[in-house]
Amino acid sequence: MSIGKKAVKIIVSKLLKKAQILIMLSLLIGCETPTNTQRWPEVTFAHLPPITLDVANIQLVNKQRTSEKFSQIMYRLPISPAMGLRQWARDRLRSGGQSGSAQFIIQNISVTKTALIQDKSLKGVFTKQQSDRYDFQITANLEVISDLTGERGQAFASARRSITIREDLSLNDRERALFEAVNQLLQDFNNGMQTAIDKHLVAWTL
Repeated sequence: MSIGKKAVKIIVSKLLKKAQILIMLSLLIGCETPTNTQRWPEVTFAHLPPITLDVANIQLVNKQRTSEKFSQIMYRLPISPAMGLRQWARDRLRSGGQSGSAQFIIQNISVTKTALIQDKSLKGVFTKQQSDRYDFQITANLEVISDLTGERGQAFASARRSITIREDLSLNDRERALFEAVNQLLQDFNNGMQTAIDKHLVAWTL
């Protein structure tokens, strides 16, 4: 028994409608699937011995100037260099004197993103290339002053890091690379500031 053309059209139309419904459902499910965002560990220096200064109080001062472009780049970072420096001061600096004061001054935080030139040749098409370069720099100093004599002391530290990001990295892998770069930047700063304090503020430490 043969099926007429009209019947075939009806069957095909019903199948197409079912296919459209399935596609719409799959899109809705895809939209509702939560993004698998990575939770990064907190940057801390609490495992290191505190630096006790012969002052009565310690203040944190941030002289960093921001711009819209700078804020946009900072927003993409999984951890903030500024927050890392503040955490360093909270974890490592202690006041143990009866008078005098100290200031931990964030002088500069620089984060730049540069799009790298891609190889457009046939070889480049089949090569996993570096797409972006991030350059980091942080600078801060620790100043102390005696209320009795007016004598001052200062320690200065700066740290730099640069990384490139491969074009095929997933969002989580990209953020992991940025997290590790900023974390290492802060560790470099810690080492530099510790050396500077040992050299220039030894008379102010307890």
